[in-house]
Amino acid sequence: MKIDEKEMNAGNSRSDQEAHLIPRIRRFPSTVHSREQVAIGSTVLRHNLLVDSLYAQLVDEHGRAAVGTEQPSGLGGFVDAVVKRNDKRYWIYEVKVSTTASDAIRQALGQLLEYAYREGAWNPERLYVVGEEPIDEKSRKFLSRLRAQFGMPIDYRQVVI
Repeated sequence: MKIDEKEMNAGNSRSDQEAHLIPRIRRFPSTVHSREQVAIGSTVLRHNLLVDSLYAQLVDEHGRAAVGTEQPSGLGGFVDAVVKRNDKRYWIYEVKVSTTASDAIRQALGQLLEYAYREGAWNPERLYVVGEEPIDEKSRKFLSRLRAQFGMPIDYRQVVI
């Protein structure tokens, strides 16, 4: 079942008025000196390193004024990274720390759908799952099916630290 663009965008207030991108990188710690909550802390810190690396790549590709990190989602959370395109449309990126691309996709999909399609959301032109691991063939086919069957503009981007 393919959903037409009008139906997908219905009620999205950010499509009715231009969303406000804050070009910046919000810096978070990438190291910690604590023995408490090591597993959780190392995941969060790894996430921060991935966001920093993604930011640097996106700035190289699109320019500093077009890229922001930790942007308000309009729904109470934050989008890891946003690129404002020349046509005033947005690409949004959700970064996940995982051991496989498949797991990163599974973790990010719900957030990306909410950031994209709930009322008050970004109404992006493209959605990106970002992870460290290379995409495997089954995950590539899965994303291809989401694009073909549902018209979902989703892709995977590998970022290596």
